[in-house]
Parts: sequence; C-alpha cells; structure tokens
Amino acid sequence: MSATRAKFTFCVLVAIWGYAFWPTLHGILQIYSGSGYDYQGFMIVPLILTAIWYKRSAMHRVAICCSLSGLFLLLLFAALWLLATITRLQLLEQFSLISMLISIIVMIFGRKISGVLIVPLLSLFLLLPIGKNFYFEVQQFFSWLLVKSLTLTDLAVYWEKNHIHVGTKTYIISDILKSFQYVMLYLTFGIAFAFVQAKKWYQGIIISANFIIIPFALCFVTLFCIISINRWFDFKILSAEDFIKLSWILTSFGLIAAVIIGFKLGGNYGKKSAFNDIDWRSNSFSSNVRWFVIIVAVTIILAVPILAQNLKNNPHYSKSSSLVTEPGKISNWTGPVVVKHSTANAKVFEYNKNRKSTVLSLVDNNNSNRHDLYDVKKWHMIKETTLEITLNKNKIPVTETVLKNNNQSKIIWSVHYVNGHLTNSQELRQVLEKLYTLSKHGAETGTIAVSTDINTELGAGRILLKEFLLDLEHTKNTAWLGQQNP
Repeated sequence: MSATRAKFTFCVLVAIWGYAFWPTLHGILQIYSGSGYDYQGFMIVPLILTAIWYKRSAMHRVAICCSLSGLFLLLLFAALWLLATITRLQLLEQFSLISMLISIIVMIFGRKISGVLIVPLLSLFLLLPIGKNFYFEVQQFFSWLLVKSLTLTDLAVYWEKNHIHVGTKTYIISDILKSFQYVMLYLTFGIAFAFVQAKKWYQGIIISANFIIIPFALCFVTLFCIISINRWFDFKILSAEDFIKLSWILTSFGLIAAVIIGFKLGGNYGKKSAFNDIDWRSNSFSSNVRWFVIIVAVTIILAVPILAQNLKNNPHYSKSSSLVTEPGKISNWTGPVVVKHSTANAKVFEYNKNRKSTVLSLVDNNNSNRHDLYDVKKWHMIKETTLEITLNKNKIPVTETVLKNNNQSKIIWSVHYVNGHLTNSQELRQVLEKLYTLSKHGAETGTIAVSTDINTELGAGRILLKEFLLDLEHTKNTAWLGQQNP
C-alpha cells in the first residue's frame, strides 16, 4: 500500500471511528472543558502531530505494511468498550476508545512504523481525563509525607483530610498545591520535552518525572520549613492567597529547573541513534487481504455501538433507581417487613397486608445460586417466563417462576442486582460481576426474590406481588439495598 493510500484510508477510518463513538468522545471533551484539571487534553493532539513530524525521516525508511495484529487489537478493545459501556465503567470505556485508535494506526501502518512512534502513541493515553483523581492522589501523598516528616521532629500533628493542624495553627494543603491542579499538563510537556531531548529510554523517564518531582519537592520543603520555623518563632502564618501565590512561584522555579536538568542530562551522551541508518523495508499483504482487513475494521467500528444500544434495550437488562436506591451489601438490607428467618447467605422477610402474605428473599450471589430461592425437593416448577414490571415509569426485567406442591401453588419473581444494575439473565449478571471486580469499588451483588402463595388464580398473585413492590418503593426512610441495620 502506498503512503498516500494508507494516509487516506487512515483518515477515513478515524472519521468513522469518531462518528461511531461520538458519545464517548463528547463525554471526554466535556470533562476537559469543565473539570479544570484536564487541560492537557487540548494539547496532546498538536504535540503528537509535532512528534510525528519530528520522526518523519525515520518513517520514510520504513515500508508501510498492513498488520493483522492491529485488527485483532481493534476487535479486542472494541469488545472491552462494549462491556464497559454496558456496565457504565466510564474510565475503562475511555481507555478502550483510545486503544482502538492506536489499534487502527498499527493495523494501517504496521508494527514497524508503530515502533518508531511508540512514545507518541503511548502518549495518547494522556487523553484520559484523570487529572482530578491524579491531583487528589498527589495531594493525599503530600499530606501523608508531610505528617510523617513532622512527626520525626517530635511535633504534635493532627491530620484531617485537607487540613494539617500543628499546635494552634492550621495549614490547608490545597493552597500550597494549588498549582498542581495542572499536574497532568506538566507531565504532558515533560514527556514532549523528553521525546526531543532524551537519547536513552531511562533518560526520557527521568526528564518526564522531573516535571512533577522537582515542583513537588520545592513545595514540600518550603512548607516543612515554614512549619518548623514557626515552632521556634511564633509569627502569623501566611494567608491562603499568599500560599497560592507561593505555590505558583515554586512550581515555576521547579519547571525551569526541570528544563535545565533535561538539557544537561540529554547532552551528556553521544549521538542519538539515527533511524535513517536502518532499512526496515518489508513486503506487505496482497491487495485483497488489505481490503478484507479494512472492511472488517469498518464493520467492527460501526457494529459495536449498535450492539451496545441493543443490549441496553434488551428486556433482560435495566439500570434503574426505582427498585434500588443505593448500592450496598445484601446482608445489610432492612425494610418495612418482619424478618422471618435469616441464614449465612440470605434474608427472608414476611409482609402481611389484608391477611395476605408476601415473602421477600435477599440472596447473596457470592455464596448461593438460583436454586436457593426455593426448596427443589418440596416444590415442582411448572413454568418460568420473563416479565417486565413498570414501576415509576421504569421497566424492570423479572423472572416469573410458577411452582406447585400438591394442592399449593406459588409464584416467585426474581431479579439479579449488580451495583445498581437489574437483570434477570444469569449470564449477564456474571459478566457484570466480572467487570466490576476490575474496578476499585468491587461487585456488590445479590438476587432479589418476591414470592406469594396463589390459591385462586395466577393474575391475583401477580397483582399482590406488584402491590408489594409498590409499597416498598414508596416506603420512606428505607432503601432496597445499602441501608445499615439500626
């Protein structure tokens, strides 16, 4: 494939990728403009294009070769994006989106050109809007390190979230680290500077890290000295505005020092290895194979968002707040009913209204399965169907199981709960659980089952069950899940 055709094909695929996944891209852009922590997102693309231009002579020596591994990666990250979208794991969804873009580059231009551009390609992950979380992690580490250092000097220190109390004086960490709201921007420029200046990979890491470490160290040493001096000489501490100004001054000096050290570190070694001295030409695939790869890639990019929407509209899946108001452990649930009996993995509540009894069971899926909802030795299942219950204009998918034992009949409505998602599909529940275990919050999962005896007709039993759910839904001062026992 010629360079012109490869560039044109890449532009077309990126346009299709942007159109198909626009909701995720739009969400990232909204975070950039509204968070105040992720302005690096507006600088990444121009810097990466500049880095590619900087490597133009090296790329001219490498033949463009369509890569099937790029197609495989595209399929893999598209599937990951699909699962992240279903479970609403936003960061994983954004990570998958950027990974798909890198996969397209590998697929069109080949692994060798991608190897030349490895640093700019990996820098695309700086597009992830993690600036706010990163800033608070830096702030937390700064506070912890300061407290540990002060305790070594036998100072009585009390640490309360963003405040450090030393004697009668209080120091607000967010003031001295005000400039670190743009820490991701500093890291971005550090990586771009290291890309141009560093001659070895470890030099690049050191130069990039200095854009964070040196300003951090200056702020830390300054605040430590202020607190230590104030121990011996009682004077009025700086105001919040003074600390903020000091933060910007120290950060500016730190960034200048990082640039100077980068120049010194990058100039102490020999010549940079010239990619022009290497001939990496190789044969590409045939035209038919290239067209097959492109068609499959376009199909994946267009089909995955459509599949995600269809899965969200599936009657076996719901993301609703009408049955579940807060995430929480099944074992901690309390409600407007009397506890009939409780086991290690389930709670059973009995509810009486107009002399009719309804039973609610909450089963912990970590320790049990569907058969715990009824005694299989005592009851015989007549039929099992899927129903949609409309509560507060939300459609809840439930499984209706009709049981019989001699002259007795019973209905059970059951739905699986995973971190606010409601589904009556066992397979989808397992997928949601596996994905949520990857997140720091973990998977809070269980099965909600409502049952009642039916001595007359099935319709009367259904009405009784729905009335019971409505009573629970409108009960104040309680939640289906997440409320602690009084």
